[in-house]
Amino acid sequence: MYLDVLSILEAADTTEPWRRVLAGLVSQTGAESAYVELHPESSAGERVWTLFHGGSPGDRECIRAAQDVPWVVLCVPLAGGAAGALYLEGRPAGGAFPPEAVQTVENVARFLNTTLRGRTLAGPENTEDPTLPFRRRLRVDAFAGHSHALARVFEQVELAAARDDTVLIRGPLATGKTELARVIHEHSARREGPFVEVDFLVIPGEFIDEVLFASSPRPLSRAHEKGKAAEAEGGTLFLDDIAEVPLYAQGILLRLLEPRGAKPNRRVIAATDANLEELVAEGQFRKDLFDRLSGFTLHLPSLAERREDIRDLVDSLLGALAEKRALPQLRPSRGLYEFCEASDWPGNVRQLRSELEAALLRASREGTAFIEPRHLADGPRVREVSRTSFYEETRRFQRDLLRRELDASDWNVSEVARRLDLTRSNLYNLIQALELARP
Repeated sequence: MYLDVLSILEAADTTEPWRRVLAGLVSQTGAESAYVELHPESSAGERVWTLFHGGSPGDRECIRAAQDVPWVVLCVPLAGGAAGALYLEGRPAGGAFPPEAVQTVENVARFLNTTLRGRTLAGPENTEDPTLPFRRRLRVDAFAGHSHALARVFEQVELAAARDDTVLIRGPLATGKTELARVIHEHSARREGPFVEVDFLVIPGEFIDEVLFASSPRPLSRAHEKGKAAEAEGGTLFLDDIAEVPLYAQGILLRLLEPRGAKPNRRVIAATDANLEELVAEGQFRKDLFDRLSGFTLHLPSLAERREDIRDLVDSLLGALAEKRALPQLRPSRGLYEFCEASDWPGNVRQLRSELEAALLRASREGTAFIEPRHLADGPRVREVSRTSFYEETRRFQRDLLRRELDASDWNVSEVARRLDLTRSNLYNLIQALELARP
């Protein structure tokens, strides 16, 4: 039954997995019938989905009409974002459901409380994707997600690509500013020309003139013989980490942006994660340079500003990492999704990628089917609003299930593995991970 509950969490149409769960509850508790009912959040009195297992059509009509029903009834609410209930009815031995039956139903309900947020039991989650119109026109596969914040970025990309003036891309560290600059270039009139990058984070101020214009009679390397500005002729010159240019060298950038004589045939895109307005106020960044750079500005949001994209990012990053590392394409658990959504990612996509890479390696060594939060290294800081995580509920459910099955079989691992459709090695891994010990 535990496997059937897991299949509810993954299926697009949950009807059949739910039928199996209800059948399992009837079998394990001695009930004669069971059903689950889900209400919309706005009104607990309006049933939007009901599924029965067992019972006669007449009994079902009584329940639907909310009339008095015969026999003993066990009702456990589904709380959280899924308002509804699990109902069991029948004549169990002794005239009431035994404590272990109540515990089983409560475990199932508690496990589902944290996983049914935003879903209807009869179908998949909301599939609205405001980024789709832009994805049909732009090559933006490097940006996983479907949030309105990301759609606004794509809208600005289209506007920037249609222009030919300087663009400033702003946003926190590791949000994809370089990739976005490439997208603008690839959809501009200069797409056939070169895309030349200069990262001022790694260039000392005294060498900036040489790197850009090859002004030294003895260039640093043959790559700088022409200078990056000349290399970008006919295309785009991308200036990354523009705020790292020291004040004494910023006049060189003004010479690049406001050349004397004939206007060069190139476009400049700059990027920064710094607050340029503060640097200008502190006298650390030239105001005339700031004004020249910020004619058209795009903002890339942090992961905290587009948390609804994190599931898409997890899928995209894990797929790419598995291919890069030649590892199995392991599936993220629902617990991992929810953990990542509730976590703070100050390092944005780079930090998420690093954490997921470590988790993928650990899960691959274990031979598990899913990547779970415990596979993350130290785990990012989780916001306090997530007091009872999906992961905690999952572990509790797993521990209760395995302890009950192992005790019932006198710790016959082969028998329990066969009953739960697990391999012996997988079962031993679960016993160790859940810290179970034979009494």
